[in-house]
Amino acid sequence: MVELEHQQQLQSFPAPLYPSSSTSPGSVAMAWLGRNGENLRRVLRDLTIKGQQMPRSRKAATALLVGLLATLYYGRSKDELQVHTQRTEMTEAIMALLSLDESSAFKSTWATHNGHIATLHGYLRPQPPCLPCTQEIVHTDDGGHFALEWYSERVGASAVTAANTRKVSMTALREDLRTRPIVLLLHGVNDSGQHSYMRHLAHVVCTKKGWRAVCMTYRGCGTLSLTSPQCYDAANTADIALAVDTIRARFPAASLFLVGFSLGANIMVKYLGEEGPRAVGRIFGAVAISNPWAFHPQIESLHYTNKPGSFHRISAWVYSILVAHEYKKYVRRHKNQLRERLKELQRPLESMHTLRELDENVTVPLNGWRDLNHYMTAASSSEYIEGVAIPLLGLNALDDPLVSREALEHTVAKASKNPNVILVNTTRGGHIGWGGQARTASWAENLTVEFIHAAAKVQGLLLDREEPEKEIERPHARL
Repeated sequence: MVELEHQQQLQSFPAPLYPSSSTSPGSVAMAWLGRNGENLRRVLRDLTIKGQQMPRSRKAATALLVGLLATLYYGRSKDELQVHTQRTEMTEAIMALLSLDESSAFKSTWATHNGHIATLHGYLRPQPPCLPCTQEIVHTDDGGHFALEWYSERVGASAVTAANTRKVSMTALREDLRTRPIVLLLHGVNDSGQHSYMRHLAHVVCTKKGWRAVCMTYRGCGTLSLTSPQCYDAANTADIALAVDTIRARFPAASLFLVGFSLGANIMVKYLGEEGPRAVGRIFGAVAISNPWAFHPQIESLHYTNKPGSFHRISAWVYSILVAHEYKKYVRRHKNQLRERLKELQRPLESMHTLRELDENVTVPLNGWRDLNHYMTAASSSEYIEGVAIPLLGLNALDDPLVSREALEHTVAKASKNPNVILVNTTRGGHIGWGGQARTASWAENLTVEFIHAAAKVQGLLLDREEPEKEIERPHARL
């Protein structure tokens, strides 16, 4: 009886799993989920009942077969490391300090062996221990604002004792703060400076190296209000330029480094390409983590997922819908500020379900782009990588479900003309994943701080400091 009911449920699925390329992926996915959500729950319930009725010997055999297949898959697939760079004196010196070879590749576990699971693991990673933090609001010329959240290590016990006993002068302490290296972190789409991956890297920067970390929150993101008609997007580098100028003006003697995640990495690379030689002497190194790199129509991405026969196609649709859902929440939250401009939209906001639909109908008109192709071309940081004049590390995973291999191959070809760029692709790692726990740094975080240290050393900068000692608890401050 259960088996017959199960067959009837399977026959009641009206929508195909792989829609035709002429159908909108957003509308198909939403319609499929709406019509069949209840059917899926019933099928899963029936399968559970069927499994309970299965003899114990068949259960054991099934479990053994699944375990064997998983073991074979896990054992046959290797964790490898691909490094793409011009062999120059600088890159050779940096790579020697980093020991970039197969032995240093990211070693996946059963929990991070799949790109989707590794991505989810990184997204759900618990927050690290709190560090002292001060939030600064920076106002822009068009009436908008963004936030810079300054993190620093807790004061070591011996440092307090030395200061109290005058073994270290207050002048020396002030000089240390004036020259301490600073790492500016840039978050991804729909996130903020308070997101887990931002705070984790800030924690590693502060506690492992004793540097200062500054987490930037874009206008309207996190808890910030939107006070200008201009929203953030993947191609606008003005706010990052202002953030860099603000930090440099306040601490001109400190070495400044940049680290971007996902969309933030894309904006950062474009900014560095636009700056070119002007960045030399102002910024001493940068790391782009899980950068999507290219948004051209001919290259597969979350915006262009209609290529027939692409394995990446279905998962890209799903992630496009998820990212678009969060972006719609951003627009709704600031609807009062954007009310007049939203009236000019050609389609209602609720009728848009994919990232491409939102960018084409919301981002393009709101931020003054001619059309979607104009915006996508301007937002592709791979077109600016040739102009980067400082050491740059690009870190991606080949199983990243949000970044296609086409985009990575296109970027490798572009970067081959620039001796300042090192691109590292790992077999696994997901999107901003690469393992890590609440109190344990991920593989990407360790590589990031070691690259910054190596780039500084090659350029003759002195960043070495004693490891932070036992910490004294201080309240988490925010101004």
